[in-house]
Amino acid sequence: SLLSQCMRNVFTVPMYVQRLIAKGIAVGLVVDCTSLDLHKFHGLTGKNFYIHNSNEWDDFGIDYHKLVATDGKSNAGTDSTNGDPLKISPETIKEFLDVCVQHWKDNPTMHIAIFDGRGGNGAASFLTAYYLC
Repeated sequence: SLLSQCMRNVFTVPMYVQRLIAKGIAVGLVVDCTSLDLHKFHGLTGKNFYIHNSNEWDDFGIDYHKLVATDGKSNAGTDSTNGDPLKISPETIKEFLDVCVQHWKDNPTMHIAIFDGRGGNGAASFLTAYYLC
């Protein structure tokens, strides 16, 4: 099934953090953009769900921040063929930038991990590119 194909590429929080530690990458903040891409999950389960418990990050001393669309709905683009671009509200973009800037102000040597509901090809990549540009 489509769900089982997706799940084989899913890491648990401990698996992910252990890989980061093994590579010497210190992450101090995780930004969760899955709620901006939830429509990608709906076809798999018919409901909103998260693959992990967000409290698991606490076990590793990593702060967790969840970005939510300002209207409470998934608004990160469409799979239709009309070519609509990825759409994220200016308020959500500002929140992302504020969270990142504050994190690096408080923890200048720590990295930020960011993920979304499209394997990094949705809201996470848009927001990262926006920050870099």
